[in-house]
Amino acid sequence: MISLYCDPTTRDLVIQDSTVLNKIAEETKTVIRTVHDDPSFFKSFEVNISGYEKQVERARVRFDAICSELKSRTTCLYMPFRQYMALNSNNSWDTLRDYTSKNYNVTLVATRDGNNSLIHILGETSNRIAAMKVLDYQLFRSDYVNQQSKQDSLSNMRQRMKELDFRDYGIGGLNDKLKVMLRRTFASRLISEQLRMEMGVSHTKGVLLYGPPGTGKSLVARKISGILGCEEPKIVNSPEIESKWVGEAEKNIRALFEDAVKDHKELGHNSPLHVVIFDELDAIAKRRGGAHAKSRDGALNQLLCSLDGINEISNLLVFGLTNRMDALDPALLRPGRLEVQLDIPLPDAKGRFEILEIHTKAMRKYDRIDSDVDLNSLAAFSDGFSGADLHGFIRNAQAFALEDFRTEEECVVTQEHLETALEECRLQKLNQPAFGEEPAEPEGISLA
Repeated sequence: MISLYCDPTTRDLVIQDSTVLNKIAEETKTVIRTVHDDPSFFKSFEVNISGYEKQVERARVRFDAICSELKSRTTCLYMPFRQYMALNSNNSWDTLRDYTSKNYNVTLVATRDGNNSLIHILGETSNRIAAMKVLDYQLFRSDYVNQQSKQDSLSNMRQRMKELDFRDYGIGGLNDKLKVMLRRTFASRLISEQLRMEMGVSHTKGVLLYGPPGTGKSLVARKISGILGCEEPKIVNSPEIESKWVGEAEKNIRALFEDAVKDHKELGHNSPLHVVIFDELDAIAKRRGGAHAKSRDGALNQLLCSLDGINEISNLLVFGLTNRMDALDPALLRPGRLEVQLDIPLPDAKGRFEILEIHTKAMRKYDRIDSDVDLNSLAAFSDGFSGADLHGFIRNAQAFALEDFRTEEECVVTQEHLETALEECRLQKLNQPAFGEEPAEPEGISLA
């Protein structure tokens, strides 16, 4: 038995064509195996021939002859894999392959070689030279068109970001704050790679959103991800990362970044943006030290290492969400990690009005809310309400309206429904401890 390590200019052409290897095996009474037979055992460039010594030698001579013939008729070009993917995405590769076959009598075969694509041009020497000129021109043209298209797209996106109204995305009362975050965090993603390199600008990789419960931190992170083109952010409930098994929490965190790293290696700057959102971040990122520090701090240490590691890639953004910024480890907040920190406070009167407009939009569209409803007065009398509280009181008013109607055509939310619901929700809030306070001890019961 022997193992042959093939020349990259011919190995894929031979290994991918099972008919060639099967014919050799049949003629020489040997068994020939490759990575297609057992990916866990054979390397991508390995051909294994087993049998009696003379039969194996005959198979080797036959194999070498075929490889030599292919090599004499083949020219190989290296192309970055992302460039090949760009050609393939708009069917340019199929068009190019058909054109060169028809006009120059050559065959184009694309294979993978690490982070590059290997383009094999098979045919007579003069035909290969002519086909290479066409291929070079098309690659240059495609690259130029892609760059121009990307610059136009970035220019359009920059203009769209300037005119962005977050109320259109269901976020009220935060326009000014979120525009500051966009400027600090995403401006570098809306320019060409050349301009970014010439200015020495590096991407911001982490954003911390903090503030009282119910103010819309999770909503902001999800909506911003969509605005930037990340359709499915990874939303992680931080307490679920913890595990009773040693090392499992660290493994869970590493897994969150693997897809982004893989895409960046394959597609470089053309990789789509990956977003990871850590909700309740303080569950895994409390200040280190103290009792049981060794078992508790593992997840945080891994998160810090992962955030440092992503400095080499440009396709990842991490959001951390917390109600307890004071509990976070300071190492997490330094530049290079979660360096943009944005307070998401309780909304003011204007913000509450915008949020009420968002939550009553469907009812106003279908005339399910009375025309004399005064959202301004409701916003003024809902001082101290979070966005979640406002949504809850609208649902409460809808419940009153559903309780009152006789026929569905008459079901309308009135000012009285809204005022009654607001008062009920306000009384409920008065019985809750304020944000940051400990709950009071019931009379006669000690919590000690």
